[in-house]
Amino acid sequence: MKQIKAGDWLYFINGAYHNSEHSAIFVKWVDYKRRIARMLSYQGEGKRKPARYKNYVLTKVYNIMRVKK
Repeated sequence: MKQIKAGDWLYFINGAYHNSEHSAIFVKWVDYKRRIARMLSYQGEGKRKPARYKNYVLTKVYNIMRVKK
């Protein structure tokens, strides 16, 4: 988890929503010990707002994408 940096696009299992696959942009750690992170996430499901800031538990991250400099 220490390799995750602000701006990384993470793919993870969202345990709060049917253990579904999800992706979002990492903003910051809210509680590193508990692996709670603030993320910028696409809402989907026909919602009026395209994205939102939300906390996710990142215990099951399976891919990290980062822009090369």
